[in-house]
Amino acid sequence: MFDPQVDALTDLQYRILLALADGQVRSSLSIWNTVQTDSKAHLKVASATINRSLASLVKFELVERLLDDSPVTSRQRPNYRLTRAGYDSLHSEMIRCRDLAVIIGARLAER
Repeated sequence: MFDPQVDALTDLQYRILLALADGQVRSSLSIWNTVQTDSKAHLKVASATINRSLASLVKFELVERLLDDSPVTSRQRPNYRLTRAGYDSLHSEMIRCRDLAVIIGARLAER
């Protein structure tokens, strides 16, 4: 059974968290909301899962953490953006998925 607090996203961290919520510098909460409402509804995940995934992506330098440029408040939330390595990994993963779809399509056509 799927436990959103434990299970990893994978699939290149769910396409690097939907390309960090459509290519904009976003907070983890904003990314979580985008992943939650993805029209394909591939995964239902908890914010803790997104935060762990972001930490992993930062560790492997696929995304970078930015300081919030809003005025200092009592609660600052980090924002994230893709690094060049993250963009390249995402591009490679998309090519791999496309190639896999072509192979599966060819095998289905043979039947």
